This record gives sequence, C-alpha cells and structure tokens, in this order.
Amino acid sequence: MITLPNDAHDLCSTVREFLIRSGYTEQTVCQRLGLGAQHEVLSRKTALMQAPAEDAAGVLIRLFLEGGYLEGSLLPTAVVGAMEKLGLLAADSDRPACRYATVFLYPLGGLFIASDRWNNPDGSRFTPSDDIVYPAITKNTYRFLSMLPSGACARFLELCSGTGAAALAAASGCAARAWAVDITERSTRFAEFNRLLNGLENVTVFQGDLYAPVEDMSFDRIVAHPPYVPALSRKWIFQDAGAEGEDITRNIVAGLPRHLSPGGRLYCLALGADVAGEPFERRLRGWLGEDDGQFDCLLAVVETHTPAEIASQPLKRGEIAHAEFISRRDAFTSAGIERFVYGLMVLERHAGEGRPPFTARRQLGPRTGSAEFEWAMRWEAFAASPASAARLLEARPKISPSLELQVVHRPGEGGLAPASFTLAANYPFNMECKIESWTAAMLAACDGVRTCQELHGLCRERGWIPPHVQPEEFASFLATLISGGFLEIEGFSP
Repeated sequence: MITLPNDAHDLCSTVREFLIRSGYTEQTVCQRLGLGAQHEVLSRKTALMQAPAEDAAGVLIRLFLEGGYLEGSLLPTAVVGAMEKLGLLAADSDRPACRYATVFLYPLGGLFIASDRWNNPDGSRFTPSDDIVYPAITKNTYRFLSMLPSGACARFLELCSGTGAAALAAASGCAARAWAVDITERSTRFAEFNRLLNGLENVTVFQGDLYAPVEDMSFDRIVAHPPYVPALSRKWIFQDAGAEGEDITRNIVAGLPRHLSPGGRLYCLALGADVAGEPFERRLRGWLGEDDGQFDCLLAVVETHTPAEIASQPLKRGEIAHAEFISRRDAFTSAGIERFVYGLMVLERHAGEGRPPFTARRQLGPRTGSAEFEWAMRWEAFAASPASAARLLEARPKISPSLELQVVHRPGEGGLAPASFTLAANYPFNMECKIESWTAAMLAACDGVRTCQELHGLCRERGWIPPHVQPEEFASFLATLISGGFLEIEGFSP
C-alpha cells in the first residue's frame, strides 16, 4: 500500500523525473506491448512484453503494467529507494533479491497515475478488496475523460474520484483550482499520492460522501464517473449502486442546486433506467426537485441494455448465484424498467437567459466528443430561446456533410415506387428521422443561399405544406432538423 512519509514531496519528484526521463509514455507502452490502445493491457491474459526488459522503460512496463518482478540493477539506486519508501516496491519474501510493484502505475495523457493491482505478482488467484481503487485506464474511463470539456474553469470538482485522474487532468490544463472527493480512505490516499507524483499544487483531495467535504462550496464544473452497477447488496464500493444502480447518481444530481454555480455544468457518465412512460432524462429532472426549471439536460447515450442483460452480466462472470439473478430480474420488472441506458448526462444551470429549460436525448456517434457536446448545448439553448424563430427565418440552412437519405421502394402500380423516407446522420451524433417525401425535396433546396423564410415560401408555392402553416411553425420544423445534424446554419456548424 502507498505510504506518504514527511518527505513524500521530494520522493515523488525523484520518481516523476525518472519516469519522464525514461520515456514512460502511452505511446511507448503501446509500441512495446503491441497494443492499439493502452486500456487493452487490462484484457490480456498472458505476458505482454516478450523481449527482455533491457532499458528503464521496459523495466517500468514489466513492473507497473505487467506486474512482474524487478531483478538486476536497471533502475538507479536512488529511484528504487524512493519507490520503496513510498510503498511502490516491496521485496519478495521467497526471493529477497527480487522486488515487485505493490501498485500499478501508468502514463495517462501527460500524467502518471497509480491504482491498485489487478493481479498477484506470483500469478496466484487475485481477490480484490471491497475498496479496491479502480484503474484509470479502462476503456470507459478513457471515454469519460474524452467527453470532458477543455475550456477554462475556475472551480472544478470530481466526485467518486478514485485515482483523482479527472481532477488532476483538469488542474494540469483547464482548471484554476480542482477538488477530488471519494468516500474511501484508500482512494483518497491514492489520489493524494497521484497529486504529489504529478507535482500539482492546485488540487485538494478530500475523503467523504459526495458533497459532504465541500458542503459550503459551489463549483463551475462538476464531473463524476460514479458506481452504477445494479446490486441487491454491495460487494465492491467502486461498482455497486443499489437495486437499480442509480442511488449515487441520484444523490449527485440532487446536490446540484446547492453546489453548481449559475452557468456551470455537471458531466456524469453512468447507467440509468427508462421506466414505463418516463425516459431516463425526464427522471433526472425529478431528482432536481423544485429547482428543476433552472437546469438544461442533455443525455448522450453510449449503449442500451435490456433488464435481462443487466441482470445476467454478473451471473455470466460468476459473481452471483442463479437465485440472485432471478431476484435482480424480478426487481427490475417490479420497478417498471423497460431498458437501461449507459451514457453521459450533461446538466447546465441557467445563467439568467430568460428562456425555458430544454431536455434532449442523443445517440453517440463514432466521432462524438467534448466539442460535439458543446455544440449540442449551445444549439439547444438557442433553439429554446423566444427569439430563435425570428433569427432562424433569416438563416440560410445547408445540408450537413454527414446526411444520408434512405429511400425504401415497394411494389406498386407500374413497378416499384418510393414508400418511405429516412434521414440519417452519424455526426455530430447518430440520428435517424422518418420524413415525408416533400421534406426530401425541400432538403435539396437547402443550398446555403435561400433563407428559411424563402424556403417556407417555396414549400407553400409548390404545395408541399398547407397554406395555414406559419413561418414560425416552419422554422420550428427546421430547428428539429438542425438538432438532428441533418442541416447546418452559420454559427452552429458542429
């Protein structure tokens, strides 16, 4: 276990300088291990680096990613001493000349992050403790970090912080000041060590239950990748979150009226449920209580699962008995859950724009990232404003480069005839929309020259829309097409 002696600052500086000097980077790791991405190291069952560790980078990979032993003297004596004093290395009881890493330590972007091991150095069966510190290089954690904005932020809070990776990344880049909060003492110790290892003075690490350690504080940006796995009883703190998996997410959202500053945002990647008659993004609003009207809500769905799939996952991994699988499945049925959605929740507190809040759901596309979330929040806020219709009528829409028009032909009189029309786009999000044939013809006229007002006149002139459809109604329809990524207007190109 990591230790933090009085001279931890100097010891961490020694280790950090050596890691940098050794070229211990994600690129080096992937090249040496033949990986497409560093998170693949977690799913490989056999030794990864076939060649002997002949330089410092190879030794670090063998020790801190493969979990092997250190033999010989490829590491400087001062560095080994610092690592031992910090609890990063320990001597093997059966082989006193050999040392092994007590933790896993890896490059992450421009940082170095330590977390608990996920194997034993001798290859014996590994049984994690209930408070194990989850690795920050899982595929989902990479996804979470890529979704966070890079814009300047004065006060940044990471909840359920684990290693503190998001807070540390923010403090080293966009945030003037960052806080990392986790409920376990073990995670708090790792996050503090990671702060020292990266030489960051603008991060504060707290132990406590969500907002409890920062009770009287507010923040411009709050982020969380909380535990979200449905569990009838808690086995692992980093993972389990109540019968439906929403207990911790619900408390995070419920605390926003007290802790999120006007204009600030929450970014939370977690699992939630669509229940009968109420999709997850609408349920989020209920958790905000009487302050619901102050918040915009965007849910970007990564993937969906049936209740049976979620109930059976731990059974397939051998973590629960069949009887508990039945209990989980029945609990989901009793709660009225139709499907589970895993995705990013973005909630923004109004900064006094004088408009109603918006609620939107989108499906992640292959290129969706933080910039696309920013586009969606800006556009939906504009579309919800009272002045949007008048401004839209003067805009000059054009077809999005990612637009596809899918036409299904069916047998009819004289042969095949067009029977249905679907718009599809995979950027900025994956979207589909059934349309009438006249809409397809109208889209062909969206050339970036005609205004929406002129398009309205064209549609009425050609009988595509009834005479009673007013320009404002037509503008609202075009706004829907822009929201889907099918059309673009100047100032709102993704």
